[in-house]
Amino acid sequence: MARIIPIWVLLISATLMIISTTSEESPEVTQSLVRFMETLSERTPPQIQNWGWSSGSDPCTWTGVFCHPETRSVTGIILNGYNFTGRFDAASLCHLAPPPSLYVLDLRNNGIFSLLPPEIGECKTLTDLYLAGNRFTGRVPSSISMLGNLGRVDISGNSFAGRIPTEPTWISSLVSFKAQNNRFTGEIPVFDVNKLLEFDVSNNDFVGRIPDAYGGFPESCFQGNAGLCGHPLAIACPPAPA
Repeated sequence: MARIIPIWVLLISATLMIISTTSEESPEVTQSLVRFMETLSERTPPQIQNWGWSSGSDPCTWTGVFCHPETRSVTGIILNGYNFTGRFDAASLCHLAPPPSLYVLDLRNNGIFSLLPPEIGECKTLTDLYLAGNRFTGRVPSSISMLGNLGRVDISGNSFAGRIPTEPTWISSLVSFKAQNNRFTGEIPVFDVNKLLEFDVSNNDFVGRIPDAYGGFPESCFQGNAGLCGHPLAIACPPAPA
């Protein structure tokens, strides 16, 4: 059966300006990307024609890789729904020399069983991070606050736990944050709602009063958190102690 390409992939592809000409990535960068894939796929990559992802080949011709038309550096990796079950090796992906120019990373709808490594903070050019529909566990590392260019984050449908880092360097730039269906705890961080267009923290373990700034979002964005109260939920918060 032919693989159907969603319209959002086509739009991002146009934004990233795909090319298939010779890559100018160094052999060291190419090898780091190969290591990233070996860890992600547990050395059993999908049986897809022209898959690529091998040493000595051009990353701009690999499946799911998008490159800049002038610098010919890797600007996007979109690998949605390939049934990967390995680990997310952020060190190989983000500790590149020269530093990476990666803007979009999309690993949604796989079976990745991994922590989110602190090295993710080294991918400082990231604007879009999509990890939904995997089996990520543990806390979101505080190093994510180093990603001051992030605009869209989707980490929904995993098993992340603990508190969400609240450093303003990253939460103030977000226009979309989806973290539903995890195990996050503590109070809901206050994002810059003047920029925020999408927001969902339903089905977690958040507690406390919903910040007034979120009054414009529907009840469904907060449901499934037994410890939350206040508008837009129909659960009144207890009065503050006298």
